[in-house]
Parts: sequence; structure tokens; C-alpha cells
Amino acid sequence: MHEISLTQVPAHARHGSNIGQPLTRRDGVLKVKGEARYAADNHLVGMLHAVLAVSSIARGRVTFLDVQAAKGHPGVVDVMTPANRPPLAEDPDAKTNPFMFRLELLQNDAVRYANQSIAVVIAETLEAATEGAALLSPKYDALPARVGLDAGESFVPPAVGIGNPSEIRRGDVEAGLAAASKRLIQLELNSHRKDDDCRSESYCL
Repeated sequence: MHEISLTQVPAHARHGSNIGQPLTRRDGVLKVKGEARYAADNHLVGMLHAVLAVSSIARGRVTFLDVQAAKGHPGVVDVMTPANRPPLAEDPDAKTNPFMFRLELLQNDAVRYANQSIAVVIAETLEAATEGAALLSPKYDALPARVGLDAGESFVPPAVGIGNPSEIRRGDVEAGLAAASKRLIQLELNSHRKDDDCRSESYCL
């Protein structure tokens, strides 16, 4: 009878699965030797870097940005604010498809949440853009943050998803049947077995 050694390294056999098998990372050697090239290591000719300046309040309005101080910093090319941002291709309030959300891309000086983007500093290096953003020194007309769910009126969208109603209400079934001009006497509905997967079943009566 052939003896099986518990200390012997088994032969490298995949059998269609990588579980329990040693794998070689294609970039492992380069990373260990410090020779791997990352996205930040690529410096193209004329490439610029952009850093977002974000709000330090949760709600209010931006009243001042020291744009001249940021532009005067070495390496800074330009500063984009709501006053000089390029126009959007579409209306920010438009909902051209069910999956579109309202755009808040530097459209005005309103602050709706903490860390909202209020300006973009564009520079020749990442360090210059970061330092330029810090030089903006924004000032605000702050308002109390809305942290409760009961303050103000609740927003009711016209639809949810692909035409689904935003509100579902339960009516009086008996009163509806009594007032109906036609009534359904009997209904028999047959369906296939239930599958727990990502398919959806639709019916039309």
C-alpha cells in the first residue's frame, strides 16, 4: 500500500478552480521592487491638476472667495466658481430620463450640505492646486442645518424609478366595489413556480 506523506507538498493541479492554489500576480514583482507604475506617475506634457474646494458649513450661502489670492499662487492656472463655470449641456433641473438626478455642479452660491464643492482650482501640479484651494478662504452666510425629518414639507417626487407612483394609498375596497358599474365574479390565475433570482414577473388583467 502506498504511503501518503502529510508533509509532502501536493502537486500543483488546478482542476478547474483556483481555490487553494498559489497564484502569481502579474504586477507583484514590480510592486515589491518599487518599479510598478501608477496613474499618478504619468506626467503628460501640458497636463493640469484640479482640486475641489469644499464648504465647511452644512447649509447657507457662499458670500466670498479670495479668487485673486488663489490665482496669484505659483502654478495656479485658473479658478472655476459659479461666476465663471461653463454652461451645462442640459438644464440642471431637467429629468430627461427616470434615472437622472438634479445636478449641483457649481450652479449657484447656495450650500446644501457639508463638503459641497464650491470651487475648482486648476494648476500645473497637484500641490499647487491644493495650496490654491486653501487660499480661497471662503466666507459664508450660514443658516441652521436641517438635521430633523419633520422640519418643513416633505418632498414628493412626481414618480419613482420607471414611472412608479411616489405614494401608495389604501382605499375603501368595499365602497369601490359597490360603486363600480362592473364587477368581477370569479378570477383564476395560474403561474409557474417561484424562483428566487433577479427576474421579475409581470401580469396584466
